[in-house]
Order: sequence, then structure tokens, then C-alpha cells
Amino acid sequence: MGRWVADDVWRQLNPSAGRLSRATARRLLLGSLAAAIVLALLGGVWRSGLVVAQVEYDLFAGYGWEVGPGQPVAQTVVAHNSGVAAVTLVGAGRDMPGMRLTSVAPTFPVVIPAGSSLELTVRYQVTDCAAVPTDEWPVPVQVRMWWGEQTAYLDVPGQYVPPTGETMGSLVMAEVPWQAYLAGVSCGRYE
Repeated sequence: MGRWVADDVWRQLNPSAGRLSRATARRLLLGSLAAAIVLALLGGVWRSGLVVAQVEYDLFAGYGWEVGPGQPVAQTVVAHNSGVAAVTLVGAGRDMPGMRLTSVAPTFPVVIPAGSSLELTVRYQVTDCAAVPTDEWPVPVQVRMWWGEQTAYLDVPGQYVPPTGETMGSLVMAEVPWQAYLAGVSCGRYE
């Protein structure tokens, strides 16, 4: 007996054995298409801001700060609503190790229309220079949704400073998180 199937056995085999029927193939295709449509709709609703607020840091709007040696510090950020519905901010900012939140502007609640941005300023009193976090510390904003409140986080970029012992004219710069930079200036570590 060889490796191949004999001709008389081959003629007895059903050539469509294991193949899906047309009805089953059609149901499978329609089911897959329906699942893809449902997933696309769910993704669109999620990204629209109707379920989860789409408030994020507006990198292109810029940012600013107020700081001086021995003075309270302030960081200005821009929150952008990238959803399709207006969102209501009910609060922003938080205390952190070494820095106590003293005020936030504007006064809350405030509405950000869809596709618009809002400038927020968080003010802090530096209470312990050494305790201020030296890692990323996003600014939280509390958003009122139809189902309750949600917290979104605005990732504020850091400030570039020369390494210890270098002058501001140095070509080598290191990025320092925003809160560490502000506390560093207030405490006399940076110029």
C-alpha cells in the first residue's frame, strides 16, 4: 500500500466533507459583522465623553507658573474637553507631600463645552522642600457626569533645568517635574 489514497477510495469520499453549509457560513459572516458594528459603536460612545469624561491636558495651549524664592507657587494648566458633550468641572488640584493646595481658579462648578478648553490655576504653599515628589504628579480635575463624579488627570510637562552645579547657559538640561521645579525655586534650589 502506497502513501496515496487509491482511486476507488478517493471517488467514495465526499468532496464537501468538513465544509460549512451556505446557511452556516452566512450566519457566521452576519454575526461577525454585527459584532464588529457593536464594538465600533461602543468604542465611539466611550470616546465621545458620554460615558467617561474626555478631559485632558492641552499641550498646545501652553502653561505657566508663578514662583519666587520663599513665595507660594502657582501652576496654570489648560484642560481640554475632547468629547462631544459639555462637561462640568466641580474641582481641581490636591495636596501633595510638601505642598498644601491653597486655592484654585476659576471658581467651580464651571462648564467646558465640547471641543473647548479652560485655563486652571492651582496655588500651593510649600511646606517641606525635601518632601515634594520628584516623580510625575498630574493635576486632578473632578468632573460631574450624568452617572456621578469622575476624576481625570492632567499630565503637566516638567521644566528643563541645568544639572546641579551647571549654569542656565549649559547645553545639557534635565527635565524636572513641574511641582519639583516650583518647590525648588521657592526653596532656593533653582533660579
